This record gives sequence, C-alpha cells and structure tokens, in this order.
Amino acid sequence: MILGFLRWLYPSVLLGAFVFFFAVSVASHFRNDYPVNPLNLLVFLAQWSALEWMLAVVLGLFVALNGVMVFVPEIFYDALVYHLPVPYYYLFHHGIKEMPFLAFSTMSQFVHLLWTWPMAIGSPSEMMTKFVHFSAGVAQFVALYGFIRGRFGRIAGLLAGLFYYSVLCMPLISWTSGIDLVNNFMATLALLSIYHWRREPRPSWWVASAVFCGFLIASKYTAIFGLFGLGLVWLTYQVIVRFRRGEDTVKSIALRCLGAFAIIMALWSPWIIKNTCSIGNPFHPFFLGQLGDQNINPNRIEHPSSLTVGSPLEALSWSWKRFLT
Repeated sequence: MILGFLRWLYPSVLLGAFVFFFAVSVASHFRNDYPVNPLNLLVFLAQWSALEWMLAVVLGLFVALNGVMVFVPEIFYDALVYHLPVPYYYLFHHGIKEMPFLAFSTMSQFVHLLWTWPMAIGSPSEMMTKFVHFSAGVAQFVALYGFIRGRFGRIAGLLAGLFYYSVLCMPLISWTSGIDLVNNFMATLALLSIYHWRREPRPSWWVASAVFCGFLIASKYTAIFGLFGLGLVWLTYQVIVRFRRGEDTVKSIALRCLGAFAIIMALWSPWIIKNTCSIGNPFHPFFLGQLGDQNINPNRIEHPSSLTVGSPLEALSWSWKRFLT
C-alpha cells in the first residue's frame, strides 16, 4: 500500500521487498527451538490410520484438480475487467492512479496491490495471480485443519478441510484472479486471533485481529458484513465473558474498542481519503445519489449486474431480478 501511494511500484522494488520479507520469514522459522527434521514428518505420517489416509488422498485430489485449473487462461468477467486491469494500470504508472473510465476501480484496493507483486515478478503474470489466489484457498483449509485438529483430532480436522474445499463454489473461485479467497483467509485469521486471545489474553492477539479486519475492509467494501460479525463476536466475548468474570472494566473495554477501531481505520482511511479528494465520494461506487461521483467518465465501464446502490435500504432490497437484468 505504501509503495503504491509513493509511486514506487517498480519490478525491482517489488522483487527486493519480496526477497527481504521471504528472508525474514525463513530466518524467523529457523530461530525456533525445535529442529527441522524430515524424519519427524515421516514418523508423524506413519501413525495415521487408513481412514485418515483416505481423507487426505481425497483432499489432495481436490487440491490437485484445482491447481491444474490455475494454468487455464482467465475467463472470469470480474478478473478481466477489474481485478487484473487495476493492478496492471498501477504497475504501468508505477503507483496508484485514478481510472475515471472504470467505476469499480475506486473501491478499496489492498489485495489488488498485492497482485502487483506476482504481476511484476512472474511470467505469465495472469497465471501467477491465479496461483496466489489458489494458494490462499489452500492456506484457508490448512488453517481450518490445524484449528479443528487441535480441538477434536486429526480425522475431524481432515473432514473440516474436505468439507470446506469440496464446496462447489470453491473450484470456481480458486481458478480465478479474484480476491475472495484472500478475504476469506484474512477473516479466518481474524477469528482465530480472537479465539487465541480468549485462551491467552495478550494484547498482541486482539491487535492482530484488528489488523486482519483492517486488511479485510481495505480490500472490499462488502466485507463490512463479515467485519460486523467479527466485531459482534469480539464485543460479545468482552462483555459477556471478561466483564462478568471481573477481568475487564467498562473503561478497559471502551479503550480496547477504540484502539481496534483506530487500527482498522488506519488501514482503511487511505482509500477513503483518496476517493474524497479525487471524487468527493469516500464510498464510491456506493451512495451515488447522496455523495455523487465527480471526475468520473460518464462512459465508464461498469459491472453488468449494476450492483451500485444509493442507500443501505436499497442494498437490503436488492433482488436476483436486478442481478440478471
């Protein structure tokens, strides 16, 4: 995000940043107390039962089939008109630049800025972005497996991963250069951070949850619904559990909520400020009737479903008929 606003989106800069973060990740992994020994993995797999192996093989087949489809040319309308052109345009201009001919380019673009990395490094770029999006789905079921396994055992973890990854919409999403799997993964990390905060009440856990929520809303405006659910879980735990146990006061809960809100707004506010300064509507392409759309080409490209709405009540009354027409 910072590189985009500073106009530093050059392949050399992005490659250098990728190498740096990769090296830091590897170094932090090898600083752990436990040694990295492949024999430990073989011993672990040898303890699996026949049912666990069967579930793992079926799950692996789903992953392999979806992985093969990554190499198919992109056919998803949103990706061809919006998800890919926006980061390509930013790379071409080496930074975030207004696209008055594309209405949906004014939405939050955090994940689209992430797409500039595989686009700048990989070849062909389209397949690299599809592979990263596919990898987010794999990371999602690995996170679910790890969480469920720790609570109910390996078979339950494999069943949870298989149930998630075999849902019919998963192949359609994972084959594309969309952003939904990345958003799902960030929402899962936010929820797991709340869970770990419940078990180990350290400030770092609720801060991590707020950061993931900030990335979520900074990627897609419609993530506000998921953000509302996460906030409800977060607040309910504080009020019903911690406050009733005497572990929190009203003041500490209020300060923690203000801190989380500040973190979320710090990650979301750059897009709001950009739209306010350039268009006059911080939530464009929504609330057009109330806030307008200045400096936008009237011949701009829009989604055929015309999902722009004028008010929250109109959004609630949206129907399939409007989607199909």
